[in-house]
Amino acid sequence: MERPNMGVTMATHLIPFIIIFAPFTQPTGSQSVKELSITTGGNEVLAGTNVTISCKGRGDFLQWLHGHHNITPDDERWHVETERREQNIRSHLTIIRVSLHDSGHYHCHITKLNKDKIGEKNVTIHVQAGPMLMEARNATVRVGHKAKLSCTFAAVPAPEVHWLKDKMMLDKVKGHTIETRQESELHLSDLLIDNVTLKDNGTYKCRASNEIGAGNQEGYPYLLVQDLPEVNLTKVRAIGTSEIQLEWTVNDNNSPVQQTKIYTATGDSEFDEPSLLAEEQQNIILEDVGSPGEEVRVKLEVINEIGASESSPETVTLLSEEPRFIPEASPKGSGLDSFTVGWSQPGENAKEFVGRYHLSLSDPTTGDVQELFVPSPAVDHMFTHLKPATEYKFKVAACLDVFPDRERDCGEYSPSVVGKTLNGVPGVISDLLVECKQNPHTAANTVHIHWKPPINPNGIVDHYKIELKETASFINEEGQRQYYNNEQKHNVAGSLRNYTFYHALPNTNYTVKVYAGIKRQYSSPMNAVCRMPVWVPFSERVTWWKYYHEGQVVLKLPVPRVSERNGTICCHRIVVVKLEGDSMLQTLPEPSKLPISTYEEVHRSPSSTGAYVAEAFSGWNIKDKYLFLGDGKVVGNWSGGCAACLGEINPAGEMSALRSGSPVHAIAPVTRGNRRTLLSLQVAPPVIDGLLSRESNYTGFIVMSVQPEDGKLLTAYSEYFPVVQPVEDVVDTGPPTRINEMQIIYVATGLFMFLLLLSIGLCTLLCFYRRRNKHLEEEEVAESLSGSLGRIFRSLRRSHTLMSQPAVDVKPVPRDELVSQYIEKLKDSELGFRREYEALPEKFYDRTSRASDLIENAPKNRYPDIKAYDQTRVKLTQVNGAIGSDYINANYVLGYKERKKFICAQGPMDTTVDDFWRMIVEQGCGVCVMLTNLEETGKIKCVKYWPEAGQPKTFGNITVYLVKEKAYSDFMVRTLRAEWGEGEEQHTHEVRQYHYLLWKDFVAPEHPTGVLSFLRRILEAYSHDQGPLLIHCSAGVGRTGTLVALDSLVMELDEEGHASIFNLICDLRHQRNFLVQSLKQYVFIHRALMEYVQFGNTELSIPQLKEAYSNHTHHDSLDDSSPLEKEFERLSKVVEERKAFAIATSEENKPKNRYDFVLPYDSNRVILAPLSTRPSSTYINASFVTGYDLAESFIVTQDPMENTIADFWRMVFDQEVTTIVMLSELGSGEQCCNKYWPDDEETYEHISVKLVSSESYPKYSSRSFLLTNTKNGDALTVTHFHYIGWSGLLGEVPLVTYGIMEIITRVQSHIDVSLSTATPTLVHCSGGGDRSSVYVCLNNCLRQLRREGRVDVFQTARRIRALRQFLLQEFAQYEFCYKALVEFIDNKGLENL
Repeated sequence: MERPNMGVTMATHLIPFIIIFAPFTQPTGSQSVKELSITTGGNEVLAGTNVTISCKGRGDFLQWLHGHHNITPDDERWHVETERREQNIRSHLTIIRVSLHDSGHYHCHITKLNKDKIGEKNVTIHVQAGPMLMEARNATVRVGHKAKLSCTFAAVPAPEVHWLKDKMMLDKVKGHTIETRQESELHLSDLLIDNVTLKDNGTYKCRASNEIGAGNQEGYPYLLVQDLPEVNLTKVRAIGTSEIQLEWTVNDNNSPVQQTKIYTATGDSEFDEPSLLAEEQQNIILEDVGSPGEEVRVKLEVINEIGASESSPETVTLLSEEPRFIPEASPKGSGLDSFTVGWSQPGENAKEFVGRYHLSLSDPTTGDVQELFVPSPAVDHMFTHLKPATEYKFKVAACLDVFPDRERDCGEYSPSVVGKTLNGVPGVISDLLVECKQNPHTAANTVHIHWKPPINPNGIVDHYKIELKETASFINEEGQRQYYNNEQKHNVAGSLRNYTFYHALPNTNYTVKVYAGIKRQYSSPMNAVCRMPVWVPFSERVTWWKYYHEGQVVLKLPVPRVSERNGTICCHRIVVVKLEGDSMLQTLPEPSKLPISTYEEVHRSPSSTGAYVAEAFSGWNIKDKYLFLGDGKVVGNWSGGCAACLGEINPAGEMSALRSGSPVHAIAPVTRGNRRTLLSLQVAPPVIDGLLSRESNYTGFIVMSVQPEDGKLLTAYSEYFPVVQPVEDVVDTGPPTRINEMQIIYVATGLFMFLLLLSIGLCTLLCFYRRRNKHLEEEEVAESLSGSLGRIFRSLRRSHTLMSQPAVDVKPVPRDELVSQYIEKLKDSELGFRREYEALPEKFYDRTSRASDLIENAPKNRYPDIKAYDQTRVKLTQVNGAIGSDYINANYVLGYKERKKFICAQGPMDTTVDDFWRMIVEQGCGVCVMLTNLEETGKIKCVKYWPEAGQPKTFGNITVYLVKEKAYSDFMVRTLRAEWGEGEEQHTHEVRQYHYLLWKDFVAPEHPTGVLSFLRRILEAYSHDQGPLLIHCSAGVGRTGTLVALDSLVMELDEEGHASIFNLICDLRHQRNFLVQSLKQYVFIHRALMEYVQFGNTELSIPQLKEAYSNHTHHDSLDDSSPLEKEFERLSKVVEERKAFAIATSEENKPKNRYDFVLPYDSNRVILAPLSTRPSSTYINASFVTGYDLAESFIVTQDPMENTIADFWRMVFDQEVTTIVMLSELGSGEQCCNKYWPDDEETYEHISVKLVSSESYPKYSSRSFLLTNTKNGDALTVTHFHYIGWSGLLGEVPLVTYGIMEIITRVQSHIDVSLSTATPTLVHCSGGGDRSSVYVCLNNCLRQLRREGRVDVFQTARRIRALRQFLLQEFAQYEFCYKALVEFIDNKGLENL
């Protein structure tokens, strides 16, 4: 009863508070869950989607439950957003990627602060999902038992499960039962198999699906069926008189083998007790199993936990005697660091027992041995990494192919054979001493050279090559600094250790290089230098003469200007000698022995005599040309140079020179020992140039002094001057007086007036001529001043004679001046050629073209300005008297000295092709030359006037057949047969057509080689009894005239030694207009003649090729180069236009170049397709290089670097390359190439590269790649050939030739079979230079050899060298090409080429 009282009491106390706060509190009303709904997803949702449930109500707290579990929000699966506004509360529950576990009831609970339950609602979600594999159970059973495989899936709704094995459904297969049951949300499917057999062994597949779809994973339970083991003998053979080799295979049938037993029996006896073997053993050699020739039976028994099985017994007969084979070894060849050996093969009886060979190579000097095994049936092996010039011993033993670790399986060694590796490159000499020696008595200078042989000679040094370079710098006689450079080369015997160069020059630096040589291989040089001391200068004959100067007679002497080649002249001294009476020069001693006195002593009295120094100066201190001796003045400055080598003196003044005294006492002759003391001005009197005595005769000489480094003065003396007496009978006998200045003015004025009048006359003539030819302006033809003047002169010189005189005097070019004149005329944008070409005549007054201008014939002219002169045109027989039916645009043209008759014609058109064949038949033309293609730059240049094979074509009444056709590098040869008439009137005519393919209109080929070779082929086939030589291009003037001119000029060069190029073309144009139609063709003629003179015919037949190489290999002279070496040197004389490589040298592309000296030219570099992300990424160090003909071309490039691998594969795909040839070794060294392809598949930018297959051969390996463009799905198959027989530094060649020729032949066969010649073959080596160029050169030469039966190595190399830097730069590479071709011919034989 206390509880109501307590409530009353509490209510009583709370009433005041309620009254106080009631106005401030809003009524809450009823608390509940007003709304619970699924806003997204619905009640039935698919697994993997998102579901949002919203709950709305009134209360303080809202809680979510899944079943009886609280939901805890997280970022991955559950996400809850709750909003509160006063007592209203709203919450959204989002379930991310629902799964089957998320099915069930979801509750929304709302509570107040006192946690009493206020409101609750729930909603149910049903998640539907496709089957998901939960478990796949395997089974292991024995044969004949039942098997059960199970798969468990989670899915809603229930799935349908199917079982498969080897793609076959097992639902209705006999002996297979499928049972399905459900446990909660899991669905179990069992596959029951009755009476299993070994065929039931394997992997099964359970696959489930429901209305939602197929499961995300299939089950693959496997069934292991165990049975008795199986054993089969695979090899049973006797290998001796009591030994049997056994090999077998075991199938344990899924139950491991526990024991292996072997049984043997001889004859008819029972099997012996078995021998136990190791479980995993599968071969054995049974020993001591019987007697020689006896039959032995063997069988095997294997046991596992299921049971035991036996093999079928095998019977074998033991050998009657032990097999024995000792190979015979023989050396096959040697290289620089390799030795190839071979050995004989066993006979038929022993062949099956030899499985491998044991090879042994030893160095007797060091005892080093190399041993290895090679498998049978190998017949040879090449040992590498050997020492050069070293003898090795080789032996070989035959071995059985079982148990290779047992020595007893190898027989006896063969007798040793000895082989020696080739001489290598010798090492550097071990010491070098060079001495420059000067003989002071004879002035014979020599350079003495001493050396010691190499420490590592790598062979027997047979000679030493000595190079001596002379350099000097001096002031010449004109006062200019001059530099002297000279080189000498000598070869000396290998037994010598010293050498002396004679006639060495003084004041010269000598640099000596000594190389050790073995045949034509040289070591690196050792250098040493010395300097030859100075020597006395060369003295020249000098004269003087009398001259009236400043009122007195003096002696005029040219200032000595002597070359200081022998050393710097420190002082010139002019010595004047006063003679006694009528003394003659013959009575005087040599100048060097004449005592020197002073001016005062010499002129002391009229009768006194002697010599004194009148002038002294150094070098070029005196600028005047002449010295005046006897004028009382000293011009030279002693302290300016003489004092440095002769010491200081105090010369007396002019007044001292006027004094005279008693005669000079005689002085004893000077000896060599005291000459310097007497002549040195340190003890001699001062320099005084005093007045001369008119009563006396005088002579003199010059003293020149050179001071060497050791301080010992060297002196030279001139000869005596002529004797003269300073009297007034002659004023000046020197050089002639100068021209009067007024005379010069008169001459200059006259010359100026002449030029002015000439200019006025030319301008007047030019204005008159342009007015007269006003049609040029109406036709808007731009003409330069030089062109106008050229027209004037050509108009003035025209006459009615056969040949017009040229406006310029162009003389025939001598044979030996063709090169120099070509280079000179190329200067200033071909100015020299342009002047000559513009002077060529275009019209002749004695030539008309009325037939070409007839209305009937106008459609027969391809070009309106190219007409046929009436005087020389080819006339056809008229057809039924029709006007113009005798016309064709063709002219007779006579060549050099009228020895050859040409018909120059335009290319046939649709309207003239019948007339063209009429002309061939009527003129009896046996050879037709075609210099145009049917279509060029989208324009028809000539109609096809011959048929295809087997499809004759009729032109008018003439039917033409194609008899045969053969393609060459740049031309085709076709044999055509024309037939006309019927019955007895039927006629035939055969014509051979030579069709050149690489000559575009108005221009000229890049190299004359092809045209000159083409001309030779024509002349080989043509003879005068074949009628006129028919030549046509499109218009019949440009290319046609160029070929006719070349034919004539080559004949003139051969017979007369010069070429009248300009005059000949003038003569040709007089016979058909515009022959040689462009400046480029005119220049091309000069270049073709230049190269004809420079190089001649370098084509070789097969016998000539062999002879050329044989002459080279047997050339023993060390001082003279072989013919092949001289031929290679001529490659450097080829005149080529300079080509730019600006793209390769830009800063952004420099990191993409492996070497800075192997770069692609801009004109023929490979340009990559730009990428959208990098539009400027078009550069790669690669060049296009031409092949033998139009059907083949190459891309030569460097080995890919780390930063260019993607560019490399882009290039392959862009250019559709299907063949790659790699000539580098794999590795990380400078000369090696890093592996740039994947082992499986890899993507480089947008190019996916997949390795499809790989094969290895002795000298090369082959790989196949599949390239896919990931952007558009395009695919490309690429074959990769890797030659592995080339090692060494830049410029080196392989030791043998057959390897490189083998891969070239293999690649050619691959290209020909795969029909991939339309795409380039990619060849790469370290820098994309040396090795690649040898490969391309040999490839092109081999193609030519097979096609033509001849080869031109020189021109092939020349064309390749012009397309990329560093191609075929070494003679060793050029020599290797000859060697490879000769050996290939010898190995294959002519009939197999």
